[in-house]
Amino acid sequence: MTGDDLRRKVDDRVQRGEDLTDAILAEAKEYQRSFRGAVGYWQTWGRSDLIAAYLRSDRPLLPDEREWLAGFVEGKIKLPRGRPPGFNSKYSELQWALAVAAFHVKESILQWTAAGEKRRGLNAKAIEAAAAEWCPSGMEPVDFQEKLATFVARSKRRR
Repeated sequence: MTGDDLRRKVDDRVQRGEDLTDAILAEAKEYQRSFRGAVGYWQTWGRSDLIAAYLRSDRPLLPDEREWLAGFVEGKIKLPRGRPPGFNSKYSELQWALAVAAFHVKESILQWTAAGEKRRGLNAKAIEAAAAEWCPSGMEPVDFQEKLATFVARSKRRR
């Protein structure tokens, strides 16, 4: 095996990894915007704001989703008594959003440097882009951007 063959093999693996990462991120975003994602959010965190946002949007409801919603409005579907399941979770909504956004920051920087951009200043650019994209509901993007910058800086120190 020559050096060119090895480079092509590595480039193919990197490309497959990037394609897989893009597919996973697209699927996560689609799930987050779906009715099932809104219901899952309610079941995990006990907050119904995403269900209400979905209803206010112009997206269609499937018949089984409409039936679930009717039961929810009638009060037949409730969370179990006590705290919601996500209450004692290791990751709060904010921690989850920070982890995903930090991964997005790292991937963006890798893509930009691979495309030939200089490394200087990319961290701030990537943090700004990720904060706008992954900011959790009920939080200002500017505040999330500050928290994300701290999270990324601390995760670099832990290595």
